[in-house]
Amino acid sequence: MSMQAIPVTVVTGFLGAGKTTLIRQWLATRPVHEPWAVLVNEFGALGIDAALLAAPAVFDVAGGCACCAAQAGTRAALTRLLRAGPWHRLLIELSGLGHPGPLIDLLRQPPFDRHLQLEHIVALVDARRPAPFAAHRLHELARAQIEAADCVVINRAAGLPAGELSALVQRLAALPPFGRSVIVAGDSEAAGDANRMTGVDWPLPVQDAQPAGLPAPAATMVPGAPEGSPDAAPAPLTRRSFVPLLGAWRLQQKGTGLQSVGWRWPASVQFDRRRLQTALAGDWLGGAPALRAKGVFRTEREWYGWQLDDTDEIGNVDSSTWQATAYRRDNRVEILLECDESGIAPEWLSAVEATLRSALSEPPAAVHGD
Repeated sequence: MSMQAIPVTVVTGFLGAGKTTLIRQWLATRPVHEPWAVLVNEFGALGIDAALLAAPAVFDVAGGCACCAAQAGTRAALTRLLRAGPWHRLLIELSGLGHPGPLIDLLRQPPFDRHLQLEHIVALVDARRPAPFAAHRLHELARAQIEAADCVVINRAAGLPAGELSALVQRLAALPPFGRSVIVAGDSEAAGDANRMTGVDWPLPVQDAQPAGLPAPAATMVPGAPEGSPDAAPAPLTRRSFVPLLGAWRLQQKGTGLQSVGWRWPASVQFDRRRLQTALAGDWLGGAPALRAKGVFRTEREWYGWQLDDTDEIGNVDSSTWQATAYRRDNRVEILLECDESGIAPEWLSAVEATLRSALSEPPAAVHGD
């Protein structure tokens, strides 16, 4: 185990959402032969959450958010944690006031990138206090938590009317830039079915039955959801191939009169912000009738979400939106096109991929798929 990267799960959520309770349940149900470590970040200086966990392998960062004021303390705590290993898994509880993006960036920076493998980002939403997530304009921190997460757990959902809960599930699953799975939990003290969280083979507390009138999360179809998640498109509809010179996976789906094509790079890949903005503002779509195009890119300055708002008569980008995002799962761009039966021309694909390749910070030959 000491030679392998430690899988890491980050848990975010507002104060009182149930993060500590969730981690306690995971610790109580972990395989006895697996040593797990927990890193707890608290805004206060007393380290109360670490004491509540009452586990020998708890490392705390008190006195500020791991994303800003206490980042030096987070580095020191991670160093102590790694030296005290080996560990089979690391759980990180982020402060209720902390933005997940900077913490995720820290985990992927040297020297931690050689020892830690970010596996899941789970955001807890307290159904008793849904306002920050249900408002027309989301609270800034609420948006950051959901954008970063690959799984959202709506906790203590039993008291929320079915209609409101259903609307909240749909909104959180489809919130831009790209979708994520949403799990509904009842009593936060009741452990449930681990299989409901695809890709995680350790227990996550969920209620056994769905509230009346609410479809199971597995029935929710969200374009752009993580591969293998309950809300991802069925695998047979997707053609997936690796493009070596681009260093990306190409994914294509075809429907009646429509076809989507997208590219995904690992989070380690970086784009040159200036070249990328220039490339996506030109005739990179070659006059293709794009109905929708959006992407997320890691640049030297920040992670940005991009969305095509309109094109002119010859396919040039007429207007587009750039916005900093907390999304950190991968780099990706997706295009939805009107298409006849012949589908997308190979020449068009090559031209678009050449444009995207020109915006990479690293030489294409140095970029590899994972």
